[in-house]
Amino acid sequence: MQTRDIPIDQWQPFLDSFTRIHQGEHLGIESVGSGKGARTDLSHRPLLGVITVPDCGQGACIEIIAGPEGEPQTRTIQHPSHLSVTEREDGYPMLLQITDDNGAVTLLRLEAPPHSNKPPGNYLG
Repeated sequence: MQTRDIPIDQWQPFLDSFTRIHQGEHLGIESVGSGKGARTDLSHRPLLGVITVPDCGQGACIEIIAGPEGEPQTRTIQHPSHLSVTEREDGYPMLLQITDDNGAVTLLRLEAPPHSNKPPGNYLG
């Protein structure tokens, strides 16, 4: 596995591509270090989108949207400061890690499909 940082000026195109390719795949989300204890909501739900929002009313944020289209749920990460992706050897992104200004970390894990017809390294375009 390999972890790489995504430069802040690439967050929007990276998350757009990530959403387009992985929309509908099931995910798990965990937040740690927020002072409220670990949160594991939104687990085993289909990904609808991961977006950057320049101003959520209190500055920039990243929103993770999951669930059935008729009943979506959103996890908002206020003031994100770091974004990284951990990929398998074939390039499949297994984990997004989003850190906010306070050091709280949100982990988005994709539940990998058993097989893929995509060539190695072609998951994120």
